[in-house]
Amino acid sequence: DISNAEAFCVIPKTQGAGICSVTTGFDLVFAITEDHDILVWGGGGCGPMGNSEPDRDDPQYNEHHFMDCNRQDRLVGEEIAEVSIGASHAIARSKGGDLFVWGFNKAGQLGLGNFERQDTPEVCSGIPNGFSVFQLSAGENHSCIIAKQKESDDATRVYTWGHCADGRLGLGVRERIGATPGEQYFFPAPTLIDELFKEPIREVACGRAHSVARSPNGVWTWGHGGGGRLGHGDQRDQYKPKYVEALRGMVVLQVCAATWHT
Repeated sequence: DISNAEAFCVIPKTQGAGICSVTTGFDLVFAITEDHDILVWGGGGCGPMGNSEPDRDDPQYNEHHFMDCNRQDRLVGEEIAEVSIGASHAIARSKGGDLFVWGFNKAGQLGLGNFERQDTPEVCSGIPNGFSVFQLSAGENHSCIIAKQKESDDATRVYTWGHCADGRLGLGVRERIGATPGEQYFFPAPTLIDELFKEPIREVACGRAHSVARSPNGVWTWGHGGGGRLGHGDQRDQYKPKYVEALRGMVVLQVCAATWHT
């Protein structure tokens, strides 16, 4: 239903499913089970929900279908370990390190090399051979992942793609050289952040217009600096990852980026 709830209530279909983690977006929820299936509800039934647009002329159509908890059939058997939801897209990784993307794609935020909407999960193959996806995060219209070399836990690479405004991709550029007019501000395929090439990055997080990365050596932030969200003592935008000096010497265990703060 669409009624407000003033008290905690159990979602019947999650009972006995062995829920391991949940991820929330603006109006939808993903829950990963111990069998690595994904349960999803909300979201209107398309885009970042990962289901095709429902056929309203189908006799079996039920306008309340997406208000109920349902399994994401496209990802059954893929052993999904993590999901992240942006404003209009979502990304997920499997235990084996494969990357799946779906949703709207006007800024190239799916990393598929195009700008076409993808209603159901599709494999993103823009990661080099020999690397697997270790961790990921989706921003409003950009995405960021850590790719790890399969033979070494320390050999990591950070890739970003999507809208490059305010430096949120960390690539050190303001536009894509040689791109078609109107597409110069979008990077539709995974692109390596050179500044973090030698750092053993362990975690990344995307806010609305900025990003943050953590390694055993410290924390880096980049993107839109308004509101002081980058932690550098000013409000300047950063087009490349910049080390957060205020955290030097501290052991940082986890990072998270929101709309206006980190």
